[in-house]
Amino acid sequence: MKNNSIRKLCELLEKDLEVYSSFPGQCVGTQKWLTALQSRGFWAVAVFRYGYWLNHEAQWEKKGLCWNLLKLLFHFANYVIRSATKIMIGEMSVIGPGLFLSNRGEIVMGVQKMGNHCIVDTRVTIGMGEDQVPPEIGDNVCIESDTVVYGNIQIGNRVHIHAGTVLSKNVPDDRVVRGNPGRIQKNTS
Repeated sequence: MKNNSIRKLCELLEKDLEVYSSFPGQCVGTQKWLTALQSRGFWAVAVFRYGYWLNHEAQWEKKGLCWNLLKLLFHFANYVIRSATKIMIGEMSVIGPGLFLSNRGEIVMGVQKMGNHCIVDTRVTIGMGEDQVPPEIGDNVCIESDTVVYGNIQIGNRVHIHAGTVLSKNVPDDRVVRGNPGRIQKNTS
């Protein structure tokens, strides 16, 4: 049981690392893995994954010394990463593999659920609206810089949200969203 949850954590981290090492403009060979490991976005995702695993997947008594030491390590790493990267991911968020976060600026992410292979650029805020329920985001969604996504909304698969968009309504699959307020258009590409 313990090995399965640890294996799952390692598989998620490996898929995330693959995204960083294969992103356009990266180096090749061993150099690409070193470049990926230097990414602030990857480390923010890695600490999030560790915390999620610790709180939801780890399968041992959660009151012993080992548990307390692992929890302390998470809180320390989370503090350091949030301070250094200005990237904050809600601890209750459920996020699929292959998340790519920009390395250039602040990101605040509080989602109910985010699918596989999503890209979040710099200065993006995702969170709750007045209803106190965060968004659900599908697979292969790209959210460009200076965007705000909030409220109890669902964003479909293969959605591209352009820079500067403010979005507070549902978006079906295969759409492009732009503007303030966000206007939904069919994806023509």
